[in-house]
Amino acid sequence: MSRQLPPSPNWYSSSCCDWSAGGLVAYAAKSAVRFLDPSTRRIVGELLGHDDRVTTLTFVRSPPWLHVCVTGSADKTVRAWDSESSSCMSCLRDQHQLEVVAVASSAAMGPLILSVDKGGVLVAWDFASSSSRSACPMKMPATCMASTGARTAAVGYANGVILLLDVTTISILHKLVGHDGRDRTIRVWNARVGTSKQEKDSLISGGSNGDVWWWNVKSKRAQKGTGKQLPSRSVFSFALGRLAGDEEEKLKMVCVSMDRTIALWDMQDSLTCRWLLPCLGGYVYDIDRCPSDPARVVLAVGDQARGGGGRGRGSDMPRADDPDVADQQQGAARLSAAVARAAG
Repeated sequence: MSRQLPPSPNWYSSSCCDWSAGGLVAYAAKSAVRFLDPSTRRIVGELLGHDDRVTTLTFVRSPPWLHVCVTGSADKTVRAWDSESSSCMSCLRDQHQLEVVAVASSAAMGPLILSVDKGGVLVAWDFASSSSRSACPMKMPATCMASTGARTAAVGYANGVILLLDVTTISILHKLVGHDGRDRTIRVWNARVGTSKQEKDSLISGGSNGDVWWWNVKSKRAQKGTGKQLPSRSVFSFALGRLAGDEEEKLKMVCVSMDRTIALWDMQDSLTCRWLLPCLGGYVYDIDRCPSDPARVVLAVGDQARGGGGRGRGSDMPRADDPDVADQQQGAARLSAAVARAAG
């Protein structure tokens, strides 16, 4: 029996993870994409090919392409992958001159993928036919994007503006102006462009302190996520789905956060964190076993996650179902000693 401590998800992206129709969670980790089986908490596959950090990803929402994972990267390309064979099916090059910040797909779009970069350039790309068209509806850095069930998408910009677009023509349907700067509000708009039948009254939000909230838009009430272990720093990205083989098909959610963890949540009557999976964000410089407890090891990791010199992790080896992982902030002196020991 073995245990994995997987690589950490990338930071500062609202769409760096997604849940496939087959029950796997894909998340961006540096220039790669990892596939996590949430039933076992193990990495079961990866996508390799980007030359720089993967900034965004999504699974295609339309049959027969449900197995296709689309990624955008700081290398200015968008790729369509066969997640079953981990092979790149098609690559969009030379359309984006800046880092790709978001990609989107919906059930109504088929093989059509919408991507947007930091310069605000939007590209509608059909990965099946390799055809594409581009437009720049607003010369402003884009920050995020979401698609609806129809052929529409919402793009958020650094100036607080949200554009609702017709994907087929990349034309503006609505312009929503409500956010100004870095405020701490959530605004719900009635734009009549399509909703999810199953979760049409629900909204999930995350805070800089790791709090996760489940909102009922109709009643304007919210419940805070609870659990024995919870994210402790900024939550970046959410994905909803179901575990493979779950006959009851209960809805689950995963989120990734700045404390380098992946959390799985139950979403029944309440929002409850089922488990928190610790990840490694940098090089493992040294590993040592505890003399008094052979089942516990300590890792020196240079991930800079908490400011300062690095991090030490203590982990119980497989002798129970759940990992007991304790994070401790370590100073530069301790990390330097670990590096020197590893080099020596």
